[in-house]
Amino acid sequence: MSMILLLFLSMLSLLSLITSNETGQFLAISCPNNTTTFTSNTGWYFPTFHESFQSNLNEVLNTLISPAAPDTGFYNTTAGLNSTEKAYGLFLCQGYVSTDVCKDCVTAASIMAAQRCAYRINFRTPRSGMDPHQGRS
Repeated sequence: MSMILLLFLSMLSLLSLITSNETGQFLAISCPNNTTTFTSNTGWYFPTFHESFQSNLNEVLNTLISPAAPDTGFYNTTAGLNSTEKAYGLFLCQGYVSTDVCKDCVTAASIMAAQRCAYRINFRTPRSGMDPHQGRS
């Protein structure tokens, strides 16, 4: 269990980087390719793709952008039953970012990442007022 948690935390901090400004408009997004595997140098990791993971990831993305997501600037969610198909999602908006900008940023990030990165989603927006993370443990 601790190895899975360590891997998840490593992925959250080391994988694809998205930068944006305080208005929630993205400047760049990068996604690793399908052949990339985990190394201690890069932090990239792609377990075997499972169709159920894609379904769980879609559920996580939809939950993050749903009206039911709280206005607190922080939310996390999971979908799936086991480690090969479980998807995680969370976002954290800084206190200086308005609720509307936060929600717009989370929505834009979720849509853009799903379109550009397919199931290989794991990203961060440091120093932008929002930190969304989605991906696989």
